Amino acid sequence: MAQAETRLASIMKELFKELAELEESLEGLLAARAHNRQHALRLRAVGADYIIRDTLLSSIFLAGEVLKDVGLSPEQADAATSFFLKHDTETLNKQYAIHQDEDALIQSARDASEELRDLFDSDAKI
Repeated sequence: MAQAETRLASIMKELFKELAELEESLEGLLAARAHNRQHALRLRAVGADYIIRDTLLSSIFLAGEVLKDVGLSPEQADAATSFFLKHDTETLNKQYAIHQDEDALIQSARDASEELRDLFDSDAKI
């Protein structure tokens, strides 16, 4: 299913480009929903301009609620979830450069996970 959606995004991007050449006032912004990280990388590769992963934001919201329930202040929970989202976005941007190299992508995911764990551990010691 994700392959068909990625192909459709590629076709739509080309169609927008052709229309924009005919009519200068048309802008070809392609917004897409990705099922996961890999799908997001494939959508970006075919030219999607704005990509939202289906469960990312709801998962981050849920994590913030759980953090508050276990005793963090709303400010601390917001800081933790914002930090995670920023780290995840930066990691995804770095991974785009290597998304066609599966071994490098796997190692990048491991490195990012370890880095995030170390950052949260050091934050917990403060």
